[in-house]
Amino acid sequence: EGRGVLINCKRDIHILDDTYDATPQSLMKSTKSLLAFRDYSKRLVLIMGDMAELGKQSKTMHEMMGHYLAAMPIDLILLIGKKVQFTAKAIKAYSGEKKNVQEFSSMAKAQQWLLNELESNDTILIEGSDKEDMAGLVKHLIEKL
Repeated sequence: EGRGVLINCKRDIHILDDTYDATPQSLMKSTKSLLAFRDYSKRLVLIMGDMAELGKQSKTMHEMMGHYLAAMPIDLILLIGKKVQFTAKAIKAYSGEKKNVQEFSSMAKAQQWLLNELESNDTILIEGSDKEDMAGLVKHLIEKL
């Protein structure tokens, strides 16, 4: 569970669960898996929480992930937590308003927004650690979708 598992939900919504660990390296690997769904999906969605295991380099690493994500052909990026604000700023600095980036400080607000916004044939990658309970988000979406 949480190691790149593909979950098929109703309405042809697919979830790639990569909540086992959260590092810049795992994000790069898992986004490549998400991009493999480009031809089969209406939209590609990335949901990312704070990466808690980065220590003193946390701000810099979250910014670097934003630079990386700004160049990826991902349609919607949801960021949940406090440190991902640096990721959001970096994405916006590189892509301006071209990317749909949504920021949430709480999981509850993100869950509600997602349930209203997800569409049939979306493929969602959920990346993050236990700190933001990203695995709980996967379970919530499976139950509600």
